[in-house]
Amino acid sequence: MNIEQTIEQVEKLYQSVTGQKIPTGEIRHSFNPTIDPIALLESRVQQLTELLQDPQVALHMQPWTPPMSVWESSEKILVRLDLPQVSKEDIDITIHGNTLFVSGIRRNLLQESGFIPRMSEKNFGPFMRALVLPMESVNNDIDSKLQDGVLEISLPMKGAVKSSVKKSNAGKSVQ
Repeated sequence: MNIEQTIEQVEKLYQSVTGQKIPTGEIRHSFNPTIDPIALLESRVQQLTELLQDPQVALHMQPWTPPMSVWESSEKILVRLDLPQVSKEDIDITIHGNTLFVSGIRRNLLQESGFIPRMSEKNFGPFMRALVLPMESVNNDIDSKLQDGVLEISLPMKGAVKSSVKKSNAGKSVQ
């Protein structure tokens, strides 16, 4: 990798962390003899290092783990995850063996047209939660819904009798 590619990689890393290009008045061209490439690289690395020491940036560098609650009855296991600003298309729910996996991504919504981000305390990026289920007690029938930023997963226990539930036109359960 040559020095130009290294500078470009550092600039891309800075942009992926901040969502912005490096603030500079310098214009970099491969054949610009007035810019020392080593000094430019050192400058870019220094800017990136300072950025990574910012507590707001450090918050976003940590993996995002949505909170999860689990309840169990003789009929089913109920799992709820808080997933604000996550669309159902960005969520994957699977069972492998006796482990429930919920994974997905919360997209970075920091960019607002015409605005420069100044502060955000929202984490974004991929997430994954795993829950070990009781051995041989859970069916692979997964019923889930995402409403108001809460993902609810219902897993009927083996041998549990399903109640007769009728759906109304509004989609709510009526017994």
